[in-house]
Amino acid sequence: MTILGYTLALVVAIAILGAIFSRDIDVPDFQNIQPLDFTPSQANEPLLSLACIDDGIVLLSHEPLPMGPQDTAHLVVTKTKHNVLIREKRGDTHPGDKTAMKGTSLITCLPAQTFQVRFESEVTGQWATCTLTCTQGTRVTPTLHY
Repeated sequence: MTILGYTLALVVAIAILGAIFSRDIDVPDFQNIQPLDFTPSQANEPLLSLACIDDGIVLLSHEPLPMGPQDTAHLVVTKTKHNVLIREKRGDTHPGDKTAMKGTSLITCLPAQTFQVRFESEVTGQWATCTLTCTQGTRVTPTLHY
């Protein structure tokens, strides 16, 4: 076997090993930041609700959130293929009394299809997972965990 033969065999072996050990890295299709609006909460237990009010438009509500009158929070929505990660993050916080608030946000960046959704709250330390079909009338209330 010549040097050219050995070189060719080495290149083929490296290509095969590269194909075997390469990972399919999920690159986000998009990432969007949505503000949370607050109203007083009447909930005694943690509640997360995702309601599709139109194809691809989702109303998210999470309560109760311990927020002060000047505090802010927002959602970071990341879509990757058929997965959606929603992170609830703290914005500005101010010292003082915290009251139970209901945070709502309109997520308008999702196409009308079925997603595996993961919700993570930095505000409460809770998380939830669910399957959501973004068509009008669909509503899910996944169980929140600590």
